[in-house]
Amino acid sequence: MVISTLSLAIAGCTRTSRELPKNLSDVVVTIELEQNSSARVSRDTIRAVLATSEGTVIERDDLQIKVNGTRMQFKVWQGNYYDRHPNYYIDNDVNEGIRILPQKDYSFVLVMPDGSSHKLTTLKTPIAVSLGQFGFVRIPSSPPAAAFTWNDLAGPMRLSIARSEQIPDAAGGWVSMVGNPGNEDSLHRTIGPGWFRPRSGKWLLPQRFLISSPKRRLAMLTAWIQTETMAPVAQPFSRKSSATARRKLELTLEWP
Repeated sequence: MVISTLSLAIAGCTRTSRELPKNLSDVVVTIELEQNSSARVSRDTIRAVLATSEGTVIERDDLQIKVNGTRMQFKVWQGNYYDRHPNYYIDNDVNEGIRILPQKDYSFVLVMPDGSSHKLTTLKTPIAVSLGQFGFVRIPSSPPAAAFTWNDLAGPMRLSIARSEQIPDAAGGWVSMVGNPGNEDSLHRTIGPGWFRPRSGKWLLPQRFLISSPKRRLAMLTAWIQTETMAPVAQPFSRKSSATARRKLELTLEWP
């Protein structure tokens, strides 16, 4: 699994410095643009981190990153103890003036303290897709069955389905275990148009995936659907740099 500089900068495990490398080829640029949708909330975010080739995150509020002419906010999130997580960001719930739209170009520029500008990348967002194109279907049977459906997808997407369970504790109650795509028993497949794959489809979930037992009671199914696009970061910046745009959707089905 590849862990990006941006993920480390937000999660922790980072060193920070105000020193800017003399050569831009030693500056690692990580840009992540995400559009997330679920039944509870929809949120668009753009994040960027500047780091050295050794992994030290650059903490400079006199450096600017602009996306389609809009200046990204600079903030240092304070973690536990002395953890510091500098990054540039735009959130649709706190910033106005920019929205993430499907199949649109987003151009990023780095502005230096002396006012000079350097193009970073132009990143095209993924295909248009909405929650209404997906769904869980209950199938009356004994034992109960379920399927997952998708409709008229414009491109391939990655589907993951996980179980959320309840397990008994020593006091006789139940403890909830929330599922995630990384669970060993999660289901994964590619859906949407491709080799021998139609734009619409239905996946009957394996019966073994829906079974409950006295020690593992199935409480909910969660599906994550994702697609992404990538673009190279321009020279002279480090070849370790990356720019990724993701479209993520989440659906749930309470069980039984």
